[in-house]
Amino acid sequence: MGLRYLSACTARLACVYASITWKMVDMPRARTTTVRTSRATSPGKHTVAARARAARAASTKTRKRTTMSPEHKAALATGRAEGRAVRNYLEALEKHRPRRGRRRTPDMISRRLSVIEEKLPSADALSRLHLLKEKEDLEAELARARSSDDLAALEKSFVRVARGYGQRKGITYSVWRAAGVGPVVLQRAGVIRGGGRSRP
Repeated sequence: MGLRYLSACTARLACVYASITWKMVDMPRARTTTVRTSRATSPGKHTVAARARAARAASTKTRKRTTMSPEHKAALATGRAEGRAVRNYLEALEKHRPRRGRRRTPDMISRRLSVIEEKLPSADALSRLHLLKEKEDLEAELARARSSDDLAALEKSFVRVARGYGQRKGITYSVWRAAGVGPVVLQRAGVIRGGGRSRP
């Protein structure tokens, strides 16, 4: 009885050992087969890049090239020229805006500059400082007075374009006035009061 039981246990243990050994040998093969299968079915990097390049090339071919017509180019050039004329005139107005006090003529400014030149050699340090400051201000004022011809030319250019420029940009009479443009200049340009309407 004891020998039979021992023989049966030994046989059963041999079967279990054989089963475990077979599973251990077979598992790496299954993993290798799975990895190879996944590598074979997944696309490579080069394939993805090639498809992306092909898609870009196709979209480039189908995309239409937009070219501006001569009328469009002319309109853009006109708009730039008008904007430049308006900007130059407004900047000149700012430079020629009258300062406080009595307005002096170029002759009056020149005479005062001559007096300052005579006083400078004998002036003390503090007086010389103030004389130099006054001289600088007078020279700037004289330059503005002598550039009145330039302002007149800029004003003519502004008058030619102000009405059309204001209509396109929605600039009303009151906005022009707030920017420093005089009523006489606006009248000459055909810009009148009332919602930005312009005289034909």
